[in-house]
Amino acid sequence: MAHAGGSSPDLIPTHRRADAVFAVIGLAIIALMWPRRRGPGAMARGVAYLAALALGGMALSRFRLLQEERGFLEPLAGAVHSMGDGSEPMVANGPMQRPTDAAEWALRVALHVGVDTAGPGTLLPIPEDWPLPPTARLGVERRNDGSWVVWAQESESSLTATCHAWVAIDGDNATEKELTPACEGNTTLPAGVVMALPRRGTTGNPVVTAGGAGSPWLQHRGNARREAVLESEGAEGPGWRTPMHSQIRASASAAGDMVLIGGHGTGLLVALDRRTGARRWSARAPNWIHHDAVSDGRIVVVGFGDSDRSFLGRAPSGVAAFDLATGRRLWTEFEERSVMTSPTILDSVVVYASSGGVVRKRLLATGQLLGTQELPGAVIMGPPVRTGDTLVATLDNSRICAVAIATMERHWCREYHDLRMLGHASAAVDQGVVVISAVATALLRLPMRMQATLLREVLFPRYDDEFAGQFVLGLDIATGAVTWRSGFFPRRRSVEGHSAGTAAIQDGAGVMVLPMADTVVAFDVATGAIRWASHANKSRGPPLVLGDQVIVAGRNGVIELRQLKDGVLRCTIRRDVGYDRAGPIVTGGLVVFANLDGEIEAIPASALLACSAPGASRPAPAP
Repeated sequence: MAHAGGSSPDLIPTHRRADAVFAVIGLAIIALMWPRRRGPGAMARGVAYLAALALGGMALSRFRLLQEERGFLEPLAGAVHSMGDGSEPMVANGPMQRPTDAAEWALRVALHVGVDTAGPGTLLPIPEDWPLPPTARLGVERRNDGSWVVWAQESESSLTATCHAWVAIDGDNATEKELTPACEGNTTLPAGVVMALPRRGTTGNPVVTAGGAGSPWLQHRGNARREAVLESEGAEGPGWRTPMHSQIRASASAAGDMVLIGGHGTGLLVALDRRTGARRWSARAPNWIHHDAVSDGRIVVVGFGDSDRSFLGRAPSGVAAFDLATGRRLWTEFEERSVMTSPTILDSVVVYASSGGVVRKRLLATGQLLGTQELPGAVIMGPPVRTGDTLVATLDNSRICAVAIATMERHWCREYHDLRMLGHASAAVDQGVVVISAVATALLRLPMRMQATLLREVLFPRYDDEFAGQFVLGLDIATGAVTWRSGFFPRRRSVEGHSAGTAAIQDGAGVMVLPMADTVVAFDVATGAIRWASHANKSRGPPLVLGDQVIVAGRNGVIELRQLKDGVLRCTIRRDVGYDRAGPIVTGGLVVFANLDGEIEAIPASALLACSAPGASRPAPAP
């Protein structure tokens, strides 16, 4: 679909106005083709026939697009459940999705509650108020090597879907393939596996390990400036590498003396010793983890969800809380739409947003619901940013809202008509300025070649977005008014997934990766003045500002360090596997990277800044 600009973000508006436009075009073509008494009008009729052919192609393209849109799955697989606070069910009855979706849903919930591996090897009871496909059956297999596998089945008519996955046990050597749910039709179960409806139980009282709180990580990238630095006591460690056994798209986070990281397809949440990289514990969220976990130093909270086969998400979706010291599950709350962003913690409450635009405030210790606000858009992949009591959420397609956490009332909501995909990148805040990135849609500002491409996509649309490029903007946090806007950064590559583009800010200087433009740009936060720009090595992850240098990890495996003041390249480090949305962080004097294959690497900050880390090289001197 093409996206262009004007008062409406689209070159040709949709729905009734678009129907009227094409109806007028069709009537004009018919009039030109109609035989006239004075002659056939060969030229006019020839043009009309060509126009009719083009119109037929346009109609066929739109029909194919409509068929794809009708094939999208509903956000949930049809379960009714409440928020556990006595309110009405938040999802109405609906048709069950495919048996494979229902079986996978049940399997992921079962993996989340776990198996009694120290006892008889049965599934632990699933709380009665948790949503679950009502007819799904579960079973447990213990293999000869001591590993545990959970099985799930769902039947519909003559089709029986079967899913299975290994239980993640600390210290095992399970692979990503074994930990990721695998589903097939009419599979024969292993001998001895007994399938039955799951046991249901009550939700226990969360108990947090006694003791003092460690250093917190209260929101995405640590704070509102997205600095991603956790100051820790003790000497800098020697560095380490460790596999997670899961693909990674989320940045790491840090709390206390641990590094926390979430898995993409597996929902695996792992806590590593900051000094050595040794695994301290692992747990399973009920679905994919797309962004960093947050913690007050005692409790870890992470959002989970998946838009793989339904854009606004599919069950199960929500947030889960774990004990930081042990990884023990404390509470879980499910949502109608995916929570593919990081929550934020303020004192005793945790706040998060879903892709349905619903913002919820809960008691951090128990998950008790304290307040709800519904926003006019979708929080897709951009974690809301918090500064003080104000939460700023970027929303698809073209809105941003600010909410007072104390009252859960809106401060303001603004729509920016010439921008798109605002819900795909997180904002940063400094000096009263909200820094955002957005996809550009204004047609007439673009080069002629791009205008032609967008026009073609409007006339003959596909389910592949065609965007022009990206902007950086500064907003007044009090009102949402635009205070400055950068120049236009044209698209240089297509980006799979969300557009990203989150700033890191230090001492009034902002640095941002614009993935579609494949550009790293540094700017003045107060004025928007561009300081420098360079290539981004196909990165999508946020940069890290460390001292006087900027660190960007590329999808091509290239890590670059540039001077913050002028962008001069200081050092290049090459790795065999690249990085995606996982921007580097700093904890305990170590810079932590997470690559696409799930390997986590910690490099001493001193070695990185001195360009003496393994694989590092300085640029050749200019001739």
